[in-house]
Amino acid sequence: MRRGRRWFLKGEILVLVCLLSIWAIKSEFIPIDTVKAEVLRQVVKIDRDNLEAYRFLAKHYDVQEHSKKVTDAYEGIVRLDPTDANAWADLGYAYWVSDQHGIALAAYHRAAALRPDWPEPYLSLAFAYRDLHRHEQAIEALNRAIALHPDMSGLYIILGELHQEADQPNEALAAYEHAVALNPRNAAAHLYLAKAQLQEGNQDAALAECQLIGQEDGDLAGESCNAQDNRQQAD
Repeated sequence: MRRGRRWFLKGEILVLVCLLSIWAIKSEFIPIDTVKAEVLRQVVKIDRDNLEAYRFLAKHYDVQEHSKKVTDAYEGIVRLDPTDANAWADLGYAYWVSDQHGIALAAYHRAAALRPDWPEPYLSLAFAYRDLHRHEQAIEALNRAIALHPDMSGLYIILGELHQEADQPNEALAAYEHAVALNPRNAAAHLYLAKAQLQEGNQDAALAECQLIGQEDGDLAGESCNAQDNRQQAD
Protein backbone atom coordinates (compact mmCIF):
# COMPACT_ATOMS: atom_id res chain seq x y z
CA MET A 1 0.00 0.00 0.00
CA ARG A 2 2.83 2.38 0.93
CA ARG A 3 4.66 1.60 -2.30
CA GLY A 4 1.49 2.14 -4.32
CA ARG A 5 0.95 5.51 -2.67
CA ARG A 6 4.51 6.50 -3.48
CA TRP A 7 4.00 5.71 -7.16
CA PHE A 8 0.74 7.63 -7.11
CA LEU A 9 2.52 10.68 -5.66
CA LYS A 10 5.16 10.51 -8.38
CA GLY A 11 2.38 10.37 -10.95
CA GLU A 12 0.76 13.45 -9.46
CA ILE A 13 4.05 15.32 -9.51
CA LEU A 14 4.69 14.34 -13.13
CA VAL A 15 1.27 15.59 -14.23
CA LEU A 16 1.79 18.80 -12.27
CA VAL A 17 5.20 19.44 -13.81
CA CYS A 18 3.80 18.88 -17.30
CA LEU A 19 0.90 21.27 -16.72
CA LEU A 20 3.12 23.97 -15.26
CA SER A 21 5.63 23.54 -18.07
CA ILE A 22 2.87 24.19 -20.60
CA TRP A 23 1.82 27.23 -18.59
CA ALA A 24 5.43 28.45 -18.56
CA ILE A 25 5.76 28.13 -22.33
CA LYS A 26 2.58 30.13 -22.88
CA SER A 27 3.62 32.74 -20.30
CA GLU A 28 6.77 33.87 -22.07
CA PHE A 29 7.28 36.92 -19.86
CA ILE A 30 7.50 34.92 -16.62
CA PRO A 31 11.10 34.27 -15.43
CA ILE A 32 12.09 30.62 -15.54
CA ASP A 33 13.10 30.59 -11.85
CA THR A 34 9.65 31.83 -10.90
CA VAL A 35 8.12 28.99 -12.91
CA LYS A 36 10.49 26.48 -11.31
CA ALA A 37 9.66 27.82 -7.85
CA GLU A 38 5.95 27.42 -8.48
CA VAL A 39 6.50 23.85 -9.69
CA LEU A 40 8.58 22.98 -6.64
CA ARG A 41 6.17 24.71 -4.27
CA GLN A 42 3.46 22.37 -5.51
CA VAL A 43 5.86 19.43 -5.39
CA VAL A 44 6.61 19.87 -1.68
CA LYS A 45 2.90 20.02 -0.95
CA ILE A 46 2.70 16.48 -2.33
CA ASP A 47 6.13 15.15 -1.42
CA ARG A 48 7.18 16.71 1.91
CA ASP A 49 10.48 14.79 1.91
CA ASN A 50 12.00 16.54 -1.12
CA LEU A 51 14.99 18.26 0.46
CA GLU A 52 16.41 19.72 -2.75
CA ALA A 53 13.07 21.32 -3.56
CA TYR A 54 13.07 23.05 -0.17
CA ARG A 55 16.63 24.24 -0.72
CA PHE A 56 15.77 25.80 -4.08
CA LEU A 57 12.66 27.46 -2.68
CA ALA A 58 14.59 28.89 0.29
CA LYS A 59 17.14 30.47 -2.02
CA HIS A 60 14.56 31.72 -4.52
CA TYR A 61 12.11 33.20 -2.04
CA ASP A 62 14.87 34.71 0.07
CA VAL A 63 15.84 36.82 -2.92
CA GLN A 64 12.21 37.64 -3.62
CA GLU A 65 11.59 38.55 0.05
CA HIS A 66 8.54 36.37 0.57
CA SER A 67 9.08 35.95 4.31
CA LYS A 68 6.34 33.36 4.96
CA LYS A 69 7.45 31.24 2.01
CA VAL A 70 11.08 31.58 3.09
CA THR A 71 10.18 30.43 6.58
CA ASP A 72 8.25 27.44 5.24
CA ALA A 73 11.18 26.47 3.02
CA TYR A 74 13.79 26.65 5.77
CA GLU A 75 11.50 24.80 8.16
CA GLY A 76 11.34 22.05 5.54
CA ILE A 77 15.13 21.96 5.28
CA VAL A 78 15.80 21.67 9.02
CA ARG A 79 13.06 19.08 9.39
CA LEU A 80 14.76 16.88 6.81
CA ASP A 81 18.34 17.84 7.72
CA PRO A 82 18.42 19.02 11.34
CA THR A 83 22.24 19.27 11.23
CA ASP A 84 22.27 22.05 8.61
CA ALA A 85 23.64 24.98 10.61
CA ASN A 86 23.33 27.42 7.71
CA ALA A 87 19.64 26.61 7.35
CA TRP A 88 19.06 27.13 11.07
CA ALA A 89 20.79 30.53 10.90
CA ASP A 90 18.73 31.56 7.88
CA LEU A 91 15.58 30.26 9.53
CA GLY A 92 16.42 32.37 12.57
CA TYR A 93 16.59 35.47 10.38
CA ALA A 94 13.30 34.56 8.68
CA TYR A 95 11.67 34.25 12.09
CA TRP A 96 13.24 37.52 13.22
CA VAL A 97 11.92 39.62 10.33
CA SER A 98 8.51 38.07 10.99
CA ASP A 99 8.71 39.38 14.59
CA GLN A 100 8.92 35.86 16.02
CA HIS A 101 11.81 36.81 18.24
CA GLY A 102 11.75 33.94 20.72
CA ILE A 103 12.00 31.16 18.16
CA ALA A 104 14.45 33.25 16.13
CA LEU A 105 16.84 33.28 19.09
CA ALA A 106 16.35 29.53 19.53
CA ALA A 107 17.22 28.96 15.86
CA TYR A 108 20.37 31.09 16.13
CA HIS A 109 21.43 29.15 19.22
CA ARG A 110 20.84 25.88 17.38
CA ALA A 111 23.05 27.06 14.50
CA ALA A 112 25.78 28.05 16.96
CA ALA A 113 25.58 24.70 18.74
CA LEU A 114 25.91 22.84 15.45
CA ARG A 115 28.91 24.93 14.30
CA PRO A 116 30.62 26.44 17.35
CA ASP A 117 33.54 27.57 15.19
CA TRP A 118 31.27 29.71 12.96
CA PRO A 119 30.92 33.37 14.06
CA GLU A 120 27.78 34.28 12.08
CA PRO A 121 25.20 32.88 14.54
CA TYR A 122 26.91 34.71 17.39
CA LEU A 123 26.80 37.97 15.44
CA SER A 124 23.12 37.40 14.71
CA LEU A 125 22.52 36.78 18.40
CA ALA A 126 24.45 39.91 19.35
CA PHE A 127 22.38 42.12 17.06
CA ALA A 128 19.14 40.41 18.07
CA TYR A 129 19.81 40.84 21.78
CA ARG A 130 20.84 44.43 21.12
CA ASP A 131 17.51 45.14 19.42
CA LEU A 132 15.77 43.62 22.43
CA HIS A 133 17.86 45.87 24.75
CA ARG A 134 19.40 42.81 26.39
CA HIS A 135 22.88 44.26 26.26
CA GLU A 136 24.70 41.86 28.56
CA GLN A 137 23.60 38.91 26.43
CA ALA A 138 24.50 40.85 23.28
CA ILE A 139 28.01 41.47 24.65
CA GLU A 140 28.38 37.83 25.61
CA ALA A 141 27.38 36.68 22.11
CA LEU A 142 29.68 39.18 20.43
CA ASN A 143 32.59 38.08 22.61
CA ARG A 144 32.01 34.55 21.33
CA ALA A 145 32.39 35.85 17.77
CA ILE A 146 35.49 37.84 18.75
CA ALA A 147 37.04 34.73 20.29
CA LEU A 148 36.83 33.13 16.85
CA HIS A 149 38.19 36.18 15.00
CA PRO A 150 40.22 38.23 17.52
CA ASP A 151 42.02 40.11 14.74
CA MET A 152 38.91 41.80 13.27
CA SER A 153 39.00 45.48 14.19
CA GLY A 154 35.36 46.08 13.25
CA LEU A 155 34.08 43.62 15.84
CA TYR A 156 35.61 45.72 18.61
CA ILE A 157 33.82 48.80 17.29
CA ILE A 158 30.52 46.95 17.67
CA LEU A 159 31.62 45.78 21.11
CA GLY A 160 32.36 49.37 22.09
CA GLU A 161 28.89 50.47 21.00
CA LEU A 162 27.30 47.69 23.04
CA HIS A 163 29.25 48.70 26.12
CA GLN A 164 28.20 52.32 25.64
CA GLU A 165 24.56 51.30 25.36
CA ALA A 166 25.00 49.24 28.53
CA ASP A 167 26.37 52.36 30.28
CA GLN A 168 29.87 50.92 30.55
CA PRO A 169 32.05 53.79 29.25
CA ASN A 170 35.39 52.39 30.43
CA GLU A 171 34.80 49.08 28.66
CA ALA A 172 33.67 50.96 25.55
CA LEU A 173 36.88 53.01 25.49
CA ALA A 174 38.97 49.86 25.89
CA ALA A 175 37.15 48.21 22.98
CA TYR A 176 37.65 51.21 20.69
CA GLU A 177 41.31 51.46 21.68
CA HIS A 178 41.75 47.79 20.85
CA ALA A 179 40.09 48.34 17.46
CA VAL A 180 42.57 51.12 16.71
CA ALA A 181 45.52 49.04 17.92
CA LEU A 182 44.52 46.18 15.62
CA ASN A 183 44.17 48.44 12.60
CA PRO A 184 45.62 51.95 12.96
CA ARG A 185 44.34 52.79 9.46
CA ASN A 186 40.74 52.12 10.43
CA ALA A 187 39.38 55.68 10.35
CA ALA A 188 36.01 54.57 11.74
CA ALA A 189 37.72 53.10 14.81
CA HIS A 190 39.50 56.41 15.43
CA LEU A 191 36.19 58.24 15.04
CA TYR A 192 34.38 56.10 17.59
CA LEU A 193 37.31 56.40 19.97
CA ALA A 194 37.38 60.19 19.55
CA LYS A 195 33.65 60.48 20.26
CA ALA A 196 33.93 58.24 23.32
CA GLN A 197 36.85 60.31 24.64
CA LEU A 198 34.89 63.50 24.03
CA GLN A 199 31.92 62.13 25.96
CA GLU A 200 34.26 61.43 28.86
CA GLY A 201 35.55 65.01 28.74
CA ASN A 202 39.00 64.09 27.43
CA GLN A 203 39.20 66.76 24.75
CA ASP A 204 42.97 66.56 24.16
CA ALA A 205 42.82 62.84 23.43
CA ALA A 206 39.79 63.38 21.18
CA LEU A 207 41.66 66.06 19.26
CA ALA A 208 44.63 63.72 18.77
CA GLU A 209 42.31 61.07 17.36
CA CYS A 210 40.70 63.69 15.13
CA GLN A 211 44.07 64.50 13.65
CA LEU A 212 44.75 60.82 13.00
CA ILE A 213 41.37 60.46 11.29
CA GLY A 214 42.28 63.29 8.95
CA GLN A 215 45.23 61.29 7.68
CA GLU A 216 42.91 58.45 6.67
CA ASP A 217 39.53 60.04 5.90
CA GLY A 218 38.96 63.77 5.65
CA ASP A 219 35.17 63.52 5.78
CA LEU A 220 35.20 61.50 8.98
CA ALA A 221 37.74 63.90 10.43
CA GLY A 222 35.43 66.80 9.69
CA GLU A 223 32.54 65.07 11.44
CA SER A 224 34.63 64.31 14.51
CA CYS A 225 36.25 67.75 14.70
CA ASN A 226 32.95 69.54 14.26
CA ALA A 227 31.51 67.52 17.12
CA GLN A 228 34.48 68.48 19.26
CA ASP A 229 34.24 72.18 18.32
CA ASN A 230 30.56 72.20 19.23
CA ARG A 231 31.35 70.62 22.59
CA GLN A 232 34.07 73.18 23.31
CA GLN A 233 31.76 76.08 22.40
CA ALA A 234 29.08 74.69 24.70
CA ASP A 235 31.60 74.55 27.52
